[in-house]
Amino acid sequence: MKRGQSGIEMITLLGLIMLFSIPLIALIGSLNDNDLAVKQAQSCVQIMTDTANSVFIMGCNSSSQILVPYPGKLRNVSINGREIIFTLDKGTGMVDVSGVSIAPLDNSSVLANETIGRWVSAGARKMLVHCNDDGKIRFDIID
Repeated sequence: MKRGQSGIEMITLLGLIMLFSIPLIALIGSLNDNDLAVKQAQSCVQIMTDTANSVFIMGCNSSSQILVPYPGKLRNVSINGREIIFTLDKGTGMVDVSGVSIAPLDNSSVLANETIGRWVSAGARKMLVHCNDDGKIRFDIID
């Protein structure tokens, strides 16, 4: 065995490990960021639909307050019939996360009062979920 051979082998081995691990870590990091935003949006939609169902079952003029943590990368929040839709921009394209309620939802609900450019700002929103006289569920952001 030559002098220094084991040192050169160790440096070569560490170089190869770093060569393969750094791109892999970067790829995992970018995937987790997008997946986390989608999971957060699914959680928000679930909170909203569950609360809408509860308020609907309690009857007209009932209400409940909830705290909904809007995720990052959120572009739009909308209501269509009985469906709540969060639209996210994952960088590779738009993704809709939706949930369906048993209650009819009021399309005039204001769900995104803070937009920064084309984005809905992330963070917690305090909402009042109210059942109108006509039986439709309305979401209003409370300041």
